[in-house]
This record gives sequence, structure tokens and C-alpha cells, in this order.
Amino acid sequence: VCYKGECVREQPAEDKNFE
Repeated sequence: VCYKGECVREQPAEDKNFE
């Protein structure tokens, strides 16, 4: 997924509000 302009594979634990 792409989160805050950065593509990551998993949901960031520090912020659950992501796309």
C-alpha cells in the first residue's frame, strides 16, 4: 500500500489510519 507518499507492504503500527 502507499502511505503518506511512501509505499509500504504492511500497515504502519504507529498510525492505523492509512490507505
